[in-house]
Amino acid sequence: MANATVQIRRWTGASGSETKTDVTGINSRLNAYDGHSTADTTYPIKIPSSGTNYSYWGSFRLYVSANASAHTLDNVKWYTQDGTNNFTTDVGLNVGTTNSYTQATGTSGETGNASSVATTNAFTYTSSNMLTVTTSSTTSASVDLGDFVVLQITVGSSAVAGPTGQETMVFQYEES
Repeated sequence: MANATVQIRRWTGASGSETKTDVTGINSRLNAYDGHSTADTTYPIKIPSSGTNYSYWGSFRLYVSANASAHTLDNVKWYTQDGTNNFTTDVGLNVGTTNSYTQATGTSGETGNASSVATTNAFTYTSSNMLTVTTSSTTSASVDLGDFVVLQITVGSSAVAGPTGQETMVFQYEES
């Protein structure tokens, strides 16, 4: 019996005309602009003289593109692969979930606005303490699955200029 085909999609752009980019198995850089990139360094998050600057928030959601034998998909969870912040000094990652998409905002090339959704330290979520993503189970194909996982980088005044390490995030779901 074949399994369903599920993608991780990053949503960007204005509500109602969103761009939904398949980021399954690739990186999606959180910069100071609303767009998907794997390596663009045009819009870095500036290190503030005091306080905190942010990336534009990234909105990620599962998408069922094919569902062989109408399997049921539900019980979506999210977590960081190792629970360790491998970014540089004074750089963090916040996470939260929401049932609706809102376009990220801020000042391009400088800072995003603080998200009202991504407010919890993402590294508290591990394979033994996963973030629950509200889901209405589905047996359909061509359907978005579950709430959005919203991620946002935080940069404090003692951060070191330059690229940070990469982090691996995991979506998990049940299929029956």
